[in-house]
Amino acid sequence: MPNARPPKRSDLKRQLHRLIVAQSDINAARNAWQLLKSNPTQPGHSVHTSLMAAMVISYARPFVSSESFGILPRKWSTYPDSRYQKNHDALLKARNEIVAHSEQSVRKVMIVPPGVRMKLHPASSPVSEWISYIVSTYSLPPNVLETLGGMLDDVLKRMFDEIELLLNKLYADRNLPNQEFLLQMDEEL
Repeated sequence: MPNARPPKRSDLKRQLHRLIVAQSDINAARNAWQLLKSNPTQPGHSVHTSLMAAMVISYARPFVSSESFGILPRKWSTYPDSRYQKNHDALLKARNEIVAHSEQSVRKVMIVPPGVRMKLHPASSPVSEWISYIVSTYSLPPNVLETLGGMLDDVLKRMFDEIELLLNKLYADRNLPNQEFLLQMDEEL
């Protein structure tokens, strides 16, 4: 397009802000993933469940619409490595079904009658003395957890590169103050 105007400074700032916040969210997901990997508990264990939820929520945040940020452009949720694309899809599916929402089809309530041993952990669970219940759901498969670090590193690197380009485009030729300043969504500094 020969007549296309360059983006306004405020548009570039919004893009920069969104990417920096998204990078922060994905870094948080990576930290939760590292903790999950270093605490090898079984799915269903409270530590496993909590770390998985933190990881899923942090990762999914940039890819789900919000009033102030919107959704990242599609290029950030597209991976050339099919394993990474499957991971991305699995994380968003988990967010929608078991973390941010409770879908009845995947968060099932099992009633445990008196005298019955729970199937989830039959060797370690006692026989129930009264009517009890458990919530049954799925966890991310081990193959997702194994390749997740590479996927997170991939998107973080791509984001870092684009953030650097935007920072240079917005600020390299400016006379900047000698202190931190708030990123404003205007045409000024």
